[in-house]
Amino acid sequence: MINAITCANLSPANNVINLTNSTYNLTAEAANGDRAAPIVTAATAGTLTINGDGATITRSSAGGTPEFNFFEVTTGANLTLNRLTLTNGSVGGNSGGAIVSDGTLTITNSTISSNVARHGGAISTTASATTILTNSLIANNQADRNGGAVDMSSGTMFIINSTISGNSVTGGSPSSGGGALFSFGSATITIINSTITNNTAARAERSGIFHTGGTLTIQNSIIANNNGANNCDGTITDGGNNIDNGPSCGFGAGSFPNTNPNLAPLASNGGPTQTHALLPGSPAINAGTNAKAVDQNGAALTTDQRGTGFPRINNTTVDIGAYESTSNSLDVSISMQGRTNPHPHPSYVATIRVTIMPSGGGAVLYNQNYVTSQNGSFTIPNLPAGTYLFRFKGTHTLAWQFEMTIPGQALSV
Repeated sequence: MINAITCANLSPANNVINLTNSTYNLTAEAANGDRAAPIVTAATAGTLTINGDGATITRSSAGGTPEFNFFEVTTGANLTLNRLTLTNGSVGGNSGGAIVSDGTLTITNSTISSNVARHGGAISTTASATTILTNSLIANNQADRNGGAVDMSSGTMFIINSTISGNSVTGGSPSSGGGALFSFGSATITIINSTITNNTAARAERSGIFHTGGTLTIQNSIIANNNGANNCDGTITDGGNNIDNGPSCGFGAGSFPNTNPNLAPLASNGGPTQTHALLPGSPAINAGTNAKAVDQNGAALTTDQRGTGFPRINNTTVDIGAYESTSNSLDVSISMQGRTNPHPHPSYVATIRVTIMPSGGGAVLYNQNYVTSQNGSFTIPNLPAGTYLFRFKGTHTLAWQFEMTIPGQALSV
C-alpha cells in the first residue's frame, strides 16, 4: 500500500487504489518517519481515493513495532477513504493517531478505532484542512491531551450520519478535554444527524465536545451520555432537533435538553459500520426535521449511517441521530372477563401498564401506562425492529408476559 501511494504521488493524474477485503498489517513507518504514507498536494499529484472494500489497515501489535499513524494529508492534498478500517495507530507524543491532515480529507463508510495520540486519538487537523466525515464510526480512540476522537485547529469539518463513541482523553491538565471532539482557533464545524455518546475525559465536564473557538452548529443529532451528562463545554449553535441528556449543550426550543435518547449499545446493526440503535420509546424516533437531514452541499440524505438498504427517512419523518429506526405500531386488544355488555362500552376502558425489556430479560427499556378504548384496545407507537420481552399488567390483574419480534411492518396482538 505504501508503494502504491508513493507511485500515486509521482503522477499528476487523479488516482484510485482499490484494496481487497483483507487485513494490511503494517510493521514500519514510511521513510519520512512517524507515519505510514504522506499524501502530497493535488496540484502536482492529483487527488487520491482509496477504496477499502471492507479492508482493515492496522499497525502491527508485535513487540518492537515503532509508533506511526497511517496518513498525512499535506497542505493542498486531497484524500478520500471509503469502506476502510484504520486501527492500532499510535503516535504517543504527536498528533493524529490514525490521520493528520492539513488538506482535504473525505471519509465515508469507514471505521477509525483504537488509535492513540497526544492530540486527536483518531484524527488531527490544522487551519487549512477541510474534513468531511460521512456514514462512519470513530470509536475507542484515546488522546492524552485533547480530542479523544478528533482534535481540530481551525479549518472546516462536517460530521454527517456518523457516530463518535467510546473515545477518551486521559490527561487532566487545565487545557485538556474533548473526549469526542476538541476544537479551537477559528474552526467551523457542522454536525448533522450524528450520534456522539459514551465518550469520557479526565476532566469530566469536557467528556463530550470541548469547543473553545470558531463556530459549532449541531442539528438533528444526539449528544448524550458522555461521562454522565457532560456533553458540551463551550458555546454551541443549536440548529434544532437535538437531544442532550442534560443541559450542558444549551439546546433550546426545538430541541430536547434533559432527555434520555434511549440508545442501544454499539453493535453491528447492518451496513459496514457499527451503530447505536434506537430502543423502544426513544424520543429520537420521528423527531427530526427532514429539511435538516442534508449533506455538506445541502442535498437530502438518502440513507442513514449504514448506507444502502437503510433509508434515511421511515414513516415520513427523519429520526434524530445517525441511526434510522424501522419503527412500527403495535395494536393491542385486551380480552376482559366479566364484561356483560358488548363493546364498545365504558366497562372496557382500563389502564394497562406496558413494560418492554430485552429478549430474555434485562434492564427495562420502556415503561408506560396506556388507557384502552371502549373496545378494550390501544396502540403502542414507535417500536423499532427487534425482539423484545413484553409485559402487560392491568389494575388488580395478573401480568401477561410474552416475547415478540417486531419486524418492518405493523403488528397486531
